[in-house]
Amino acid sequence: DKRLPFAQAAPGGSGLATVLAVTLAQVHAGTLGLTRALDLLTARPARLLGSEAGRLAPGAPADLCLFDPERAWRVEAGRLPGKAQNTPFDGRALEGRVLGTWKGGRAVWPHSAPERVSGLPINLRQAS
Repeated sequence: DKRLPFAQAAPGGSGLATVLAVTLAQVHAGTLGLTRALDLLTARPARLLGSEAGRLAPGAPADLCLFDPERAWRVEAGRLPGKAQNTPFDGRALEGRVLGTWKGGRAVWPHSAPERVSGLPINLRQAS
């Protein structure tokens, strides 16, 4: 259980479900540009691991994450996906929610990720 004094709590915590929204909080606050934030979450980790993933380019795997940077939600530790049901952000209101994830062009989360999405394109050169 994580609701214990630090020295008594089990190690580890769930971060994958909140990392996008927590990073976008810095974008919304103006302390981090959107382009830099997306690089830190995608291409940079891939490069550190020596992987070609984390980029959009002809011939690259279609690994995509569709998100709404303004969708508000409240973190509920017990409702996070995965086995780890603990987070330092429990109860916190955040903005930015993943709507779907594709790996190699196949929807992997949720399994019914939308085939088509409408909306306005984001010009990353202007967003940073």
